[in-house]
Amino acid sequence: IMLEFALGVTLGYLCTTGVSFTRLPSVLMILLGLISLVIPSSIGLPDSLPRVLVFGVPALLIVAGAVFYERAYNVTEIGLPKLLGDASYSLYLSHGATLSAFAQFWRQLGLPYTLEPMVALLFSLLGIIIATIVGIGLYRFVERPLLQKLSVRIKRKEFKSYNRLPTG
Repeated sequence: IMLEFALGVTLGYLCTTGVSFTRLPSVLMILLGLISLVIPSSIGLPDSLPRVLVFGVPALLIVAGAVFYERAYNVTEIGLPKLLGDASYSLYLSHGATLSAFAQFWRQLGLPYTLEPMVALLFSLLGIIIATIVGIGLYRFVERPLLQKLSVRIKRKEFKSYNRLPTG
């Protein structure tokens, strides 16, 4: 996870230093990232491959391609993707517990828990939908209100400290 975090930090650094790509390289990054996510499982690569190679690098390519494409072409803001981006931290923090609870609920209902493709697809889609709803709920009712209150407090402190500066 630390290496994946380092990849994200590197991408953040590149974005803040003005690195940019045109449309074709951006789209190719996204496609290469998506293909790289599918290949390991579809050709039976060993599970012993490092997580950063199996998930981190493809995720970096997808996010980098999307970010560079958006920056170069002023992509119109779309409601749901923006909401998912805003709620991403809440989604990140809550998805593990939410998916675990969902799996326990699935088992309690006696639903099949196999790797059969249709069952796995249904389980995965429902898990993603539920985790997304919970993450958005946490964002709207916990994260955003807390950030707004903290923002007001920080602004008040800055104002008070500014007013206490010595004159002279």
